[in-house]
Amino acid sequence: MQTEDEAQPPPLWQLLVTDGHVQAARIRAVQPWLTSIGIGLILIGALLQFVIPAPVLRSRDQLVQQEYDALYAPVRTLVLGLPSERVATRDYNKLVPAAEIPAVAAAIEDALNASWKLPHDRLTLVEVSPTTFWLEPWPFFSLISTGNDDLKLVGAAVNVSTPSEPKLRRWIGIFQQKNGRWRHVSLGIPEYFAPAPSASFADVALDLKPLLPPGY
Repeated sequence: MQTEDEAQPPPLWQLLVTDGHVQAARIRAVQPWLTSIGIGLILIGALLQFVIPAPVLRSRDQLVQQEYDALYAPVRTLVLGLPSERVATRDYNKLVPAAEIPAVAAAIEDALNASWKLPHDRLTLVEVSPTTFWLEPWPFFSLISTGNDDLKLVGAAVNVSTPSEPKLRRWIGIFQQKNGRWRHVSLGIPEYFAPAPSASFADVALDLKPLLPPGY
């Protein structure tokens, strides 16, 4: 025997309401809050673009310059930072005349091609370590050199004026062996004596890196 509740069917509206309807109603209830939060985030983002500076994009030229500085800065620091040269008046006549440097460079190149050795029998030349070459004062009355099997640097303090009124300049000859043949260029930078053939700093800076002192 059925009770009164079991015999009576459920109301029609209960049959029409599903779980989907219930979830949709809940979403509609929070939708105004979600909309407000979204608008707030948009406004905050718009404000931040004026408060936080935009990243600066480096141009290709800037990147190339940065790479150049990283590679060449140590060599430039050494070349431009060599100890200053001073000579007593009584020793002016002992300075190497600049006019003799082309012949000196040719003699060194010929000796290296003939024997792979510097011509100590023909020139007054002191061989030193890279640290001494770059960081210590040079002798005034002789050539100074540092190097390895394929690269030699020869330097001198030369007089580009007259014995009575000397004007000192440095000369650095870069002697490099490639394919069994030694050739040389003079380092051509301002305030240096650079007879032909010469090369700019940018052309030879990387070649000099094997002969930098430790730490450079």
